[in-house]
Amino acid sequence: MDPVKTRFQPLGITLSGDDAILSAKSILENHPKGIEFKHLLQDFKHFPFLIDSENQILSMPPIINSEGTKVTQHTTSFFIDVTGINERIVNKTLNVLTTSLLELDSNLVLEQVNIKYHDKSRITPDFTPETAMVSWKKTSNILGVDLSKDDAIKHLLRMRHDIGKTDEENIEVFIAPYRNDILHERDLMEDIGISYGYHNIPWKLVKRMTVGKELPIETRSRIARHVLLGMGYFEVLNLTLTSQDRNFDDLRMDRNDNIVLISNPVSAQITMVRTHLLPGILETFENNRDHELPQKIFEIGDVCILDENAETGARDLRKIAGGIIGTKIGYSDIRSIVESLLREFNLKLIVKPVEHPTFISGRTAEIIGVYNNMEKILGIMGEIHPEVLGTFSLIHPVAAFEIFLP
Repeated sequence: MDPVKTRFQPLGITLSGDDAILSAKSILENHPKGIEFKHLLQDFKHFPFLIDSENQILSMPPIINSEGTKVTQHTTSFFIDVTGINERIVNKTLNVLTTSLLELDSNLVLEQVNIKYHDKSRITPDFTPETAMVSWKKTSNILGVDLSKDDAIKHLLRMRHDIGKTDEENIEVFIAPYRNDILHERDLMEDIGISYGYHNIPWKLVKRMTVGKELPIETRSRIARHVLLGMGYFEVLNLTLTSQDRNFDDLRMDRNDNIVLISNPVSAQITMVRTHLLPGILETFENNRDHELPQKIFEIGDVCILDENAETGARDLRKIAGGIIGTKIGYSDIRSIVESLLREFNLKLIVKPVEHPTFISGRTAEIIGVYNNMEKILGIMGEIHPEVLGTFSLIHPVAAFEIFLP
């Protein structure tokens, strides 16, 4: 309806007479509730209203009700309305509310309302039960207890459902109108389990058992962790979500498309899944600038890249990154650490001079691991470029490395 031409007396207004009759638009601009919630309607050309059979406005959802619905100590008839954008949830909410009131006081009289929309009409609250089928045999199998059909019916009735037709496999269930949580056959099975009592289900060993053990990747991560801790490094854990600015720009690296983006980020700081660990190392140094030098830290964590052959379209990779910050830190400091780390994995270190925008030219090397005369490029190490240090507000030199977990 037109928010300018439609006028009524809003609930709680202190004015009287004709001054208390306001247009819907005026309510948004002057009434406390209208001011508080006007952002919900102000962009619409037409406003929603609830109007009774006598053409009296009862409510302007979701802003305010009319004065005609005011409740006092003498009120004997209550008008209950539930509005929303999901019809099923709205109807179920009304059912829950009204049945709860009836349960509190059996003397209450519930009157239904015929709601006329522009294209249909319906009577609410509607207590017509929804129907669903549940297999009592499957329920018995899933719960792991010996249940007969009569047992399943007994437990469903105890959970306040009604029973319809039954056969050798299935039970027709009439779901109570206030139950909004029954969406699948499994929910009815759960109700049977709750009524039966989970504590009454006997403990049994499964027929097939596997031996639990540490994943190989976690074993190698643990070895790397112990090595670095033994060399005086502290472990840090940084967030997996980051931004393209932090992941690429702050390291002077070109952006690429082989990244997992967040479709609806809540913040500009978390728009993607990280592909590098070094930004987290440098950010930790930035957050600890006031602490004593030198500082030595490392992180063992996952990065993520797109992979069309993976089941989810993306693949996690385990990486190790570490860094040292101090007044007299250089390439040799970080090389000795990497060499000791690779030795624990029976790998020989070969370094190859390379150029990388994150590191100082001439003080950067590609890390190559050699095992049984087979070479594999693992990562990179070197002294961090002064421009990158400035981005992270660091004034002391930093040497760092980042490799894939051997």
